[in-house]
Amino acid sequence: MRHKNFAVLLCLALLPAEAGIAADLNCYVPMKDWQPRNVTKSAAIERGWKVQRIKIDDGCYEITGWDKQGNKFEARMDPATLEIVNIETENSQQDKDSETKENNLSATVDLSTADRK
Repeated sequence: MRHKNFAVLLCLALLPAEAGIAADLNCYVPMKDWQPRNVTKSAAIERGWKVQRIKIDDGCYEITGWDKQGNKFEARMDPATLEIVNIETENSQQDKDSETKENNLSATVDLSTADRK
């Protein structure tokens, strides 16, 4: 019984820590301190990004577009400093290469099973 109570208390103790990590992706900047949208777009272009869309989400600028390598990405930027808060990238070329390898492997497997019949 003591172990069960300890496990419950441990989970409850860790819960606020995890909630704090998720909150770090939000930006808490007064609107008077925000950089204008066109300055944000210029900063993205200087990074070599092709901007598809800029919107506001959870107090941050959220930019969707493609990086220098042609990978689609979504970045969250602090609206005052224009520092990257979070970025998620899809590696388009790697996905295409993996799909080609899988298709080639399937063809090889199909040929080898056809020889056995």
